[in-house]
Amino acid sequence: MTTSSDNFSSMENLALPDDALTSYRRNTPLDDSEFNSHITKLSHPAKFQRQRSTLTLAANLRTDTIPTLLSMLSLEDTVPRRQSVQTLGVIGIPSIVPLCDELLSTENITVRASCIKTLAAIILNYPELRKEFPDVAMETLRKVVSSSDQVTKLAAVMCLGALGQRDVTRDIGGNLEAIEVLMEVLEGSDDVGLLAAVVMSVGNIGANEKDDDDDDGVKKEMVIRGLENVVERWTEVEDGGEYVVQLALAQLEKLKSGSLTANVSSLAD
Repeated sequence: MTTSSDNFSSMENLALPDDALTSYRRNTPLDDSEFNSHITKLSHPAKFQRQRSTLTLAANLRTDTIPTLLSMLSLEDTVPRRQSVQTLGVIGIPSIVPLCDELLSTENITVRASCIKTLAAIILNYPELRKEFPDVAMETLRKVVSSSDQVTKLAAVMCLGALGQRDVTRDIGGNLEAIEVLMEVLEGSDDVGLLAAVVMSVGNIGANEKDDDDDDGVKKEMVIRGLENVVERWTEVEDGGEYVVQLALAQLEKLKSGSLTANVSSLAD
């Protein structure tokens, strides 16, 4: 099982600086000795050593790099497991199909969660993928968010939330399909824990959208409409309904007050 320390709260720390791999690219491939040394250093107690090996492995990809890293996602030791997530996240697009295959085939909950966290790391490292995230990854997230164990469902919600959210640093809009998948969960799920996670995720998505951008306006209206439907659907539900409604109302208040503030600011200008 994953622990609370394995959640997404530190995922921003994985964000890859632009051109970070350039200085680590080699003219010749890593030989077996070098490769094994860097794999071992993913467990090194010094963060600098782990990060240097991550960047070296990602910049000098071998055919056995991704399979080796995937095999490390089941390790009990959290240090090399998390570093494997980071390394696969830095590798980026070549990791996506193997990650999705592993996510759909494994019964190991820790591996499932690690696969999803790696997809989230790829989104953060390569924010341009927000607009057109690979279909195989989107379909995989759609499957696991509706038909997997609770830990995997919640991880998938957080990943979809990251994908649907605007990258404010680079001014890249969020992925519309990811928001649509979260809306489907809001409309169809009776799982209080899952709904609470989705409500928080879509609230964060809406709060980061630009009111003066047509595409963002559509996304924000979609989020508001979805939250309003949640309030309507759960108001009379006794078991967990009050909790879900309170969360949704809080997000609605935040979104609507944010829009009002933006409108007042634009009038002042």
